[in-house]
Amino acid sequence: MTNRFCHPAGFSLRKFGSSFSKVWLSGVLFLISGLTSDLGHCQISLSPSADMLLDSNALIFPDTANFSRYPNGSSYRTEPFLTFGDYQFAAWYHAGPGTGEAAEENIYIARRRLTGNTWDIRDTGQQMINGDTPGNEDSHNVISMGISGDGRIHLAYDMHAAGQSFRYLSSQAGRATTSDANWNNTSFTVFNAERDSLNLNGTSLSNATYPRFINNGDDMYLTYRQGGSGNGDTIFARYDADGSPVHSRWVDVNGNGGPDVTQTIIDGSVGNYNGPFPSPSSGAPGDDHLNSPDRNAYLNGMDVDPTGRIHTTWTWREDSKGANHDINYAYSDDGGATWNNNDGVNLGSTISINSPGIIVESLDLRQALANQQGQAVDNEGGVHALMYHRDPNKPWTPGEGNFFGGDSEYYHYYRDPLVGEWTRSSLPLDGTVGSRPSIGFDRDNNLYAAYLTRVPNSNGPEVLRIAGAEKLPSGGYAAWEVLEEDNRDWSGTPFLDQTRLLNDDVLSIYVQEDTTSTERAGTNLRVLEFNVLGISAIPEPGSLTVLMVLSLSLIGRRPARVTVG
Repeated sequence: MTNRFCHPAGFSLRKFGSSFSKVWLSGVLFLISGLTSDLGHCQISLSPSADMLLDSNALIFPDTANFSRYPNGSSYRTEPFLTFGDYQFAAWYHAGPGTGEAAEENIYIARRRLTGNTWDIRDTGQQMINGDTPGNEDSHNVISMGISGDGRIHLAYDMHAAGQSFRYLSSQAGRATTSDANWNNTSFTVFNAERDSLNLNGTSLSNATYPRFINNGDDMYLTYRQGGSGNGDTIFARYDADGSPVHSRWVDVNGNGGPDVTQTIIDGSVGNYNGPFPSPSSGAPGDDHLNSPDRNAYLNGMDVDPTGRIHTTWTWREDSKGANHDINYAYSDDGGATWNNNDGVNLGSTISINSPGIIVESLDLRQALANQQGQAVDNEGGVHALMYHRDPNKPWTPGEGNFFGGDSEYYHYYRDPLVGEWTRSSLPLDGTVGSRPSIGFDRDNNLYAAYLTRVPNSNGPEVLRIAGAEKLPSGGYAAWEVLEEDNRDWSGTPFLDQTRLLNDDVLSIYVQEDTTSTERAGTNLRVLEFNVLGISAIPEPGSLTVLMVLSLSLIGRRPARVTVG
């Protein structure tokens, strides 16, 4: 682990340019080395730097829609917002003209140079078809975006399980970084034709939900659920960036191409679940906890660390109308071909509820555990799952539903990469849980979380909160603290751009404003940015510690590290 040194405002090594000061600094460091190992902690801070409007008419469904009104800001929309090279990209549904069956929900994609705040928007020519049936709109028919190392843009969108075909767009190689003239020329082709297979003329895919693209160097992975809630498998495929420059080349975990390159990595139909309690409200109350034969895994995320290890955390659901149970973890060191539990025991090529050693936190069906929450894997291989569920000190009482949030809190679960142990801490709430949270880390593994919440005793707006936790030199994290709050009325789930944060010390957040209208509407979709500031020291009492803080404050910030892929 590389320690981060705090530097109070006003101190800089450049201000002490003489050889005397360097000798003095060396002497002080020698004097205090070994006498103390922790300085208390350093408090990370943010400064707002930009408020950019992506679209003033981003889609919000009527309040009669299924699941939620927000197809552009949902936890199951996994990659709407990312940085590649010198550009930042965003994708969303635009509320086009028309009403009822004739209403248009165009799929937009935009990019901007990181040196400016001007977004160049393209209409992909595709629209939501499966998820916009009037009276039956479905916010799970989301867009997921990925950009592979060869500069190819990938979009998967508008599918939610039963009977719906796979919808997939990919560009030719290099289109992500094509010239501004090309990008803004509507006659210039960015995407190939839509298809229902990964490879051109490959096997048609269907019954897919929650597609997710994950970068691994120049290559990339895809996961999605095949099947439905309470009865589905997690599917996996790998993209080979050394393939054709025209059409994307997908392969299986062993690098073999072919019509069908997908494989099941989490099987929902193996094993039985015998929980101690039923769901508070379930399609099969009193039965979904006894010898339940089918389920699905809801992934928080899938991330690749600097060594190439793939990490994933998830919850299980036994019944489509039931609650979730248990927080689970597994990793792969061979590109998804086989998986290991927390203790490194090989689980084979497919995980199931019978797999030993996968449970991180045992939570029964009454713990209001939400699915598809936040995950990140830091520079050291530390795994972070950010999830809300019931406060263990506030037990369930009859009448509370599956996801009753009144007694819930946001919890940070952290896996130490050296010893494999998990710890848990809670985030500041001061209200009730709202959206699923997003989590990210900077170059020094300090953590940032973005989430929406309502203030206590209020039916007012859902405010955006950003909390932070400083990585301590001795390992572990300082207590979470709220860094910023935006009191506008927001909707859905705020998403942060991990690559931007890691490379540029800029916390960039994609979030959409809400509406008071109950009808189909278009509202402002924004990108908010915050600069990560210098760290202010918070020393523990004692003159020796203070002396060390002042000495270490002379050491500047390390150069930025560029994320793999």
